Amino acid sequence: MKAVYSPQKGFTLTELMIVVAIVGILAAVGLPAYQDYIAKSQVARAMVETGALKAKIESCIVERRTTLSTTPGPTVCSMADLQPSALLVNLEDYAPAPAGAPPAPAGTGYPAVEFGGNGPETASITVAFGNSASQILAGGKFMVGWFRSDLGVWSCLSYAQEQALRRFATSSCPLI
Repeated sequence: MKAVYSPQKGFTLTELMIVVAIVGILAAVGLPAYQDYIAKSQVARAMVETGALKAKIESCIVERRTTLSTTPGPTVCSMADLQPSALLVNLEDYAPAPAGAPPAPAGTGYPAVEFGGNGPETASITVAFGNSASQILAGGKFMVGWFRSDLGVWSCLSYAQEQALRRFATSSCPLI
């Protein structure tokens, strides 16, 4: 029997190089977009987590408990049930842990809570990103906070340390 010639099947080196180049270009474009998406979702998550504290703080203000302390008392707003977040870090200059909160486990942090910054009926909740947060946001470079006026109106504001980080502010939490 005579052998039948069949050409080899496969890809040429040029075809493989073209595929690798296309994948490289897609990765170069996609990775930064993905990192931005992650950072934006973390900002939104921090807004929601800290927004949940507004009801607790509102209750404390109504009951005239506007002192944060580890010692219980009639004017103390207890933060004993405050839950730490892996996205946050306690930075002494930006967002120190509130008095009365239990010690945060390693790799977590608390939102900073303050009463009476601009009057007896005012309050603020501020977060600094760190730990498991995106490297872009970490270290106090981007912060989010809720602020209560003396009229009881809450507003959200963002702070970006660098011009490039301004893109992470949302319409519901504009930049200062």
